[in-house]
Amino acid sequence: MSLNTDLLNKILSEYLNVTRDKVPYVSGRTYDSIEGEVSEYRLLITAVDYAGVLEYGRRPGGLSEEGEANLNQWIDAKGLGQYREAIKWKIIREGTQLYRGDDSRYTKPSGVLLDQIPEIIDANEQLFVDLIRNQIEKTLTTEWYR
Repeated sequence: MSLNTDLLNKILSEYLNVTRDKVPYVSGRTYDSIEGEVSEYRLLITAVDYAGVLEYGRRPGGLSEEGEANLNQWIDAKGLGQYREAIKWKIIREGTQLYRGDDSRYTKPSGVLLDQIPEIIDANEQLFVDLIRNQIEKTLTTEWYR
């Protein structure tokens, strides 16, 4: 394994540990969906398609069948079945509270998925410097002996 992939795997591991602790746990689907894929120069972090709603909220508008199914699962997991239609139509007409920004408890972005990234990068700054130094030394050494 290269220094690049070692560093990216370390960052991925730290991100997953911190993020999974911050993601609101209702049904566990979002929490369980957060994954990462590392290649030599790339780190790709993925989650279910609705994970962005945790960060920015959902704008008003109709629901797809899949969106309605996801909302229904969330409503059931929260034990709010008796309010299903009211919740659905409130979101369709006005969006979520996070999107609307009408409650000081809900600020946009929420930071659930993004806030920890600068902290993790700062904590690994020396590893980045070492990685860059190593790459420069390899390149210079190769160029000198051509």
